[in-house]
Amino acid sequence: MFHSEFGMDGVASVQTLRKILHPNNHVATPMREHVVWRHHGEWWGTYDRDMKLFGPLPDMERFARVSQIVQAEGLRFIVEANRRRQFRQSGCIVWQLNEPWPNSSCTNLVEYYGAPKMAYYATRSAYAPVHASLLYRRIDAAVGREFRADVFLHSNGVEAAERRVRATVYGEDGRVAYAFDFAGACAADRTTPLGELRFPVEATLGGMFFVALETDEGGEFRSDGGANLYLFGTSAETPYAPVLRNVDGRLAVSAIDEWAAGEPFEGLAFWTRTFEVRNDGASPALFVHPVETTNAYWMEADRAYLTLMPGGSARVTVHCTVKRGGGFAVVDQPAPGADVPMPEIDVEFLHSS
Repeated sequence: MFHSEFGMDGVASVQTLRKILHPNNHVATPMREHVVWRHHGEWWGTYDRDMKLFGPLPDMERFARVSQIVQAEGLRFIVEANRRRQFRQSGCIVWQLNEPWPNSSCTNLVEYYGAPKMAYYATRSAYAPVHASLLYRRIDAAVGREFRADVFLHSNGVEAAERRVRATVYGEDGRVAYAFDFAGACAADRTTPLGELRFPVEATLGGMFFVALETDEGGEFRSDGGANLYLFGTSAETPYAPVLRNVDGRLAVSAIDEWAAGEPFEGLAFWTRTFEVRNDGASPALFVHPVETTNAYWMEADRAYLTLMPGGSARVTVHCTVKRGGGFAVVDQPAPGADVPMPEIDVEFLHSS
């Protein structure tokens, strides 16, 4: 079987919405109730879907970000399931990579103006040569029940090796509740079942909990926010509602180095820089990601949409190149007369203003 076309809808980034929508239209809305939003993406409305998972959506910014969470999780789930069917399934193609029109919501992974969505990074990770995945059947897990899910390790283009996967369970407050290690012989170009993850869902976990899967690299676990993270709620009704109240993440960002010229690609010059991001808040900082703010550069990160637990930190390297095409809107260009010699990077998370 070849899974030739599948996709998930997700609202555009806050930055793109601010470019294509007049400030009067910066609202959280279903497509059917707003002609401008409908004009920019009627087929792909996610408001009702997202309300069922997260509850009331207070503003456009939260709506856009939670919609992208669902799109990313849906695509990751599909790609991981396809990889678990390896050789019974010959491949899969996500619809779609990019878009020819600036949509307010769509199935694309890369937006019209060139910015990668959360789904881009989630899908890229799910296709990684070495990848640990969790086979779960529900996104809600009631207190008092036992949580059960299977752990798999995927290998593609790498040699066979003994590998370990660590499964860490964090409560809503970001504290470690459980940790389990799985190990097995990971054959080359195969998917290997490593075992079943089981633990009691206790009230101390709070309204939601996280399961983080990390593969060892050189015999060590990185433990720096780069794990494959799965989110579960403890209520069957709006299971992801705790995401919107989890607001006390506070980011501290520092540059590790200066901008450096990277290897040119097809005539385009690239600039690279690494940043360290730390969560100084009392609760997890959800889905941390860099944003290029001058509108003069396209940007891709080595990883993005990380979740940093309290006190946790991660290093993120960004690669930027001067825009050579794309957006027709003046808002997709630097301000008139602005001197933009180098990219400028901000780091945001779910609750950034």
